[in-house]
Amino acid sequence: MKKSLLLFVLLLAISGILAALNKAGKAIDAPRASVGGDLEASTLSLSSSEVANSQTESKKLPGLGVLKAAWENLTDVRITDVSGNYYVSDEEVLELVHQHGLNTLWSASESSWNVALSSHPWIKDAQVDFHLFPLRARIKISEIEPWLIWRAADRSWLVSRSMKMVQPLDAIKDPETVVELSSLPRVAAAADDKVLLKQGLEMIRTLELAGRFPFEVSQYLIEPDEITVEPMRLGSVGAVRISIDTLGEAKTKLEQLRTVIADLDARSEQVSEIDLRVRGQVIVRRLEGDDAAGKSRHEKTK
Repeated sequence: MKKSLLLFVLLLAISGILAALNKAGKAIDAPRASVGGDLEASTLSLSSSEVANSQTESKKLPGLGVLKAAWENLTDVRITDVSGNYYVSDEEVLELVHQHGLNTLWSASESSWNVALSSHPWIKDAQVDFHLFPLRARIKISEIEPWLIWRAADRSWLVSRSMKMVQPLDAIKDPETVVELSSLPRVAAAADDKVLLKQGLEMIRTLELAGRFPFEVSQYLIEPDEITVEPMRLGSVGAVRISIDTLGEAKTKLEQLRTVIADLDARSEQVSEIDLRVRGQVIVRRLEGDDAAGKSRHEKTK
C-alpha cells in the first residue's frame, strides 16, 4: 500500500515538473512584442551587454521559479485547519510542525505528527487528516483539562485531570489563562512527597466521581491516608477531614456530609470541622469558645 502510494505521488510530481517546464518554455519563447510597450522602451535604453544579460537571466529565472513553485506545491504540507484548541494557539501548532521538520511530504505520517504535537504540555492528543493532492493537512487537537494547582516546596504546578504535572504556574504567560487558573483548587501535601501526593490525588478523584463536595473547594491538604478539605467561602463548616478506600465508601461519606451541612444551615449554626475519617461516625467540632452544652447532636466519639 505504501509503495503504491509513493509511486502515485512520484508520478504526480513528474507530471507537475513536466507541466512546469512546458509552461516555462512557452513563457521564454513568447515574443517580446506581447509585453507592454513600457517594458520594451526601457529595454531599448539598455546597452547591448545589459540586454544580453537580461535575456539570459529571463531564460533562467522564470523557468526555475515556476519549477520551484510546482515542486513545493507537491511536497510541502499546507495546514488548512486547526480545531479543538482553546489554550493552545494556531501559531503554536504551526511552530511545532516546523520545529520538528514535519511540513514536507516525506514526514507526512500521522504517528510522527501526533508525537511532535503531544510534546506541547497542553496537548493530550492530536489527530491529523492528510489530503494527498494537493498536499494538505487538517489537525484536531485534544487538550489537557486543568484540574488543580499543586503547591510544591519551591513552586506551584498545574495538574491536569489525568493527574499529569503540566507545567509550572509561573511558566504560563497568557493573562486570560492565568486568571482562569486562579480559581482552581489548591492542593498541598504535609510532606513534599510525590508518592503521598499521588495517593491524595487518587482520593480526590474518587471523591469527585462519587458526587463532589456540597461546596466549592479552596484547598486540599493531603496527609497519610486522609485529606483535609477547606471550602472556598466561609459557611457553616470551616473544614472537612475525610478518609476513604473505595468509591462506595466515598458516596456514603459525602451523603453524610450533605445531611450534616443541611442540618447546620437550617439551624444557622457554624462549626470549625466535620470529621469523616472514622467509618460509620460523623464527628462535628464546634468553634472555639462555644458552650460545651451547645454541641451539635451529630457529634459522636469513638
